[in-house]
Parts: sequence; C-alpha cells; structure tokens
Amino acid sequence: MDVEGIESPPGCSGALVFSVESPLPDWGVAADLDGFSGPDGPISPGRVFVKPAFPGAEPVPFVGGVVIATGHGPAPAIGLEMRVGLQPEWVESPGPHEGSFRLVPFVPGGGGMEGDLGTYLGPEKIVTASGQILELTWIASSAEGFHVRADAGSGRFVVEPDLEIVVATNALSWLVRVEGDGFVSDDGEIPLARLAWARLDAQGLPGPWIPLGENGLLLEGTEGRGVHPAAFRFAVDITMGDRAGDYSASLRLVGSGGP
Repeated sequence: MDVEGIESPPGCSGALVFSVESPLPDWGVAADLDGFSGPDGPISPGRVFVKPAFPGAEPVPFVGGVVIATGHGPAPAIGLEMRVGLQPEWVESPGPHEGSFRLVPFVPGGGGMEGDLGTYLGPEKIVTASGQILELTWIASSAEGFHVRADAGSGRFVVEPDLEIVVATNALSWLVRVEGDGFVSDDGEIPLARLAWARLDAQGLPGPWIPLGENGLLLEGTEGRGVHPAAFRFAVDITMGDRAGDYSASLRLVGSGGP
C-alpha cells in the first residue's frame, strides 16, 4: 500500500471571540503567533492555522501576520470570531497543546509608523488558546473480503487474497485485532479462531504460521509513533468434520493502544 498517501491525524480547533471598537473610517486587526507547543516542545507556525473573521474565509497557516478583520466606518464594539487550529503529526505525542497570539489593530494603508499592513495603532491584545490531541490508532487495509477452497480431509488451506495494511498511530505501543463472524459456505462454517496468519517479508515470502486464537491478535506494535506498513497471508485449519467447499468471510481490523 502507498504509505505516502496516509493523511495526518485529526487536529484540534477552537473559536477565539474578540471585540473591536474604533472611531476611524477604516480599521483592521491582524493576528500574529507568539508560540505554540505540546508535550514534545515548540510546534512550527506552519502547522498552526487561523480562519479569519471574514465571511467564507478559509484557514491559513500562521506564517507571519494574518489579517483577521477589516472594516469601513466607525465600529461601536463589534463582536468578531476567529478560529485557530493545529495540525499534528503521527510522530508527535498526544496530550495538551497550547499557544498565545497577539491581536494587533492597524489602519490599512495608513501613513506614519508603517508596517506591511499599514499603520499600527496599538496596544496589542494577547490571547491564549489550548487544545487536546487524543491518542489514536488508524488502519488502512487492502481487502475486507476473503475466501478459501477447502478440500475433503484435514489440513491448512491458504486464504486469498493476501492482506496489506498500514498502521498510523501516535501511541507508543498499539494492537491490531481481527474481528469477524468466521468463514461460511452453503454447507458449513469455520470459526475465526481457526484462522492462522504469517507475516510477509519485503520479498513477499511468509514467515512462520501463528494461530489467531480467541483474542484475535494480529499485530502488537512496539515500534512507537508513526506510520507502519505490514503484509500478511492467512490460512484456515480444516478438520475432518468440516465439509468441503468454498468458504468466504468479511474481516475487520480494529486498532487500539497497547498494554
């Protein structure tokens, strides 16, 4: 599977409400990021986003000052709202994140003490924001439906197709379990506990067969946070009491934090 196409984990966002009061015919408010940090330390401003108070505005990264509001005509204490969001990465620790911002009033295109936006009026207003990034384990898989042809007699029969997965997680340890109702045919049923799996190496060759068992554990990750690809081959153990035939199953992969 294409690891490069894996999306970033869900971020957090929230609204910052502020008011503007100005006697000027033209006015504006810009926001600048003082800093944003989490459990692993400072976060790049390019991953902190602000959605200005303009109708239909889209979020933009906090790279330099961002104009969040402008107006024409005196403003008698107008209430405005901007939204601030953080886009985390899988390798980052979950937990509390917080930052501070400066709201800077200015006159668009004015003369005097010039900046990139116009004349700064001051004083600046310092506001803070905080959010929580949750622990998450996300799985992408190449298939959900599987089938096997079981002949008469006992033995281990290979299931098709092989399975490729990508586990993206911000947990230090994590688990992937297989869930499903077992393999069924027109004449019989094989419980999921009789499924076995072998992990495939980079050349597609299987390792030793491991029974899935009652707990359904497929993969126990200790590689830490990040994006981890893996590939597997399944097989079903057939007994003398099972009927020969074509069996199929829908398998679900469930991810969670490890012990």
